[in-house]
Amino acid sequence: MQGTTLAAVESDDAHAGTHTWTWTEKDLPDRQPEAGVPADTLPRLLYSFEPDWQTASAKMAERYRFDAASLSPAVKAQADAIVAHAKGGDEEARAQAIFRFVTQDIRWIPLALGRAGYAPNAPEKVLENRYGDVRDKVALLLALCAAEKIDGQAVLGRTAGVPVIESVPTLAQFDHLLARLTVGGQAVWVDPSSKDAQWGIAYVGEDNLVLPLGAGALERRPLPDPAMSTAKSDETYTLDERGDLAASVRYSATGWYANAVAGALKPLKGDRLEQHFQEATAVVSAAALDQGHTLSDLTSVVGPLEVSHRYSAPGYAPAQGSFRVIELPPETLAAFDDLPSTGQARRQYALTVSPPRTVERNVTVKLPAGWKVAWVPPALDGAEAGLRWHTSCEPKAQVVECHERVAIEAKEIPADQYPAFHAAIARLDQYRERVILLTR
Repeated sequence: MQGTTLAAVESDDAHAGTHTWTWTEKDLPDRQPEAGVPADTLPRLLYSFEPDWQTASAKMAERYRFDAASLSPAVKAQADAIVAHAKGGDEEARAQAIFRFVTQDIRWIPLALGRAGYAPNAPEKVLENRYGDVRDKVALLLALCAAEKIDGQAVLGRTAGVPVIESVPTLAQFDHLLARLTVGGQAVWVDPSSKDAQWGIAYVGEDNLVLPLGAGALERRPLPDPAMSTAKSDETYTLDERGDLAASVRYSATGWYANAVAGALKPLKGDRLEQHFQEATAVVSAAALDQGHTLSDLTSVVGPLEVSHRYSAPGYAPAQGSFRVIELPPETLAAFDDLPSTGQARRQYALTVSPPRTVERNVTVKLPAGWKVAWVPPALDGAEAGLRWHTSCEPKAQVVECHERVAIEAKEIPADQYPAFHAAIARLDQYRERVILLTR
């Protein structure tokens, strides 16, 4: 029993040949719901009928083990067709081509692992159907890779920040399946369930115990480097004498951010895409107008995904006598406005902020002739409770350059560290509303 100090009352029934454990919940502390709470804050009962993890996983391990000699002709033919046009033709390019096929050409059925068991359908059946759940997609990925002599194995993982208890060997502790491929002698973690998944990015089970099928023992996945998921923007703003603003922004997304950008923009075509950018521009000001945008290949599984956006904002920063105030515009790509929400001043439970990631802004503001900088925000640097940040603005003649880098380095913030985290986010939120004061 996890999540509570309840003790079981044990009893035997000699006639029935049973041994019973009974837990009675009473006089429990008040548990108020909090946003972003890992699911293990409530009690859960774990039990197993297997003596160890190897026994518990042995049958399932066989269902995910493939070799080229035993694969059906349909699977081999499909694998050869996929890699025939892989750029470069090396092992990594072939593996990426297979991963892209499974993520984007095989429709995902969102059926949680365990609800329909743990055994996948045969790879040739999944190819015929062109759809599958997480079990089917991982098995198909491994089979296609095996056809091209690329090693890999299925790995059970747990979502929602719930820790895996090592002493209870049951597959029921896991609710997701990943694949770990060996490419160029290196382990590459992938999650083919999502149609927007990125190569080398699989967040399930980070900083938690996972079970590679066939290994017979649990392993711990370390947290990834926050630099693997980066939202980077290079922004140029030109202000004229009338106070009209011309903006040119280039967004670059990798990892978790690339997944989010692809998920938001791939379904949009034609007028829907035009409308999306018109609405995104309106976050700058009511008068702002979309002037054009370009997208990189959003079906790529190897980042960065890139979006360029140009817009104008008439009357954005008009003169006020001998002064002018410029507020740096917000991001027009929603995925990049990504600081965690901290609506509560204090918490009883930890706050989940995963995955580790980095936001970086590089801003150049070009000033109108006859104006000079009177004030810019002071630099702000610090590290607190899994958060690290640097922000600065520096005037250079008729140009102001601002830089911001915020790295979220933890998966969750413990309740006792939350006040410091809350204060840091509040400072950053306030600083992000940066203003530059000009004078004639």
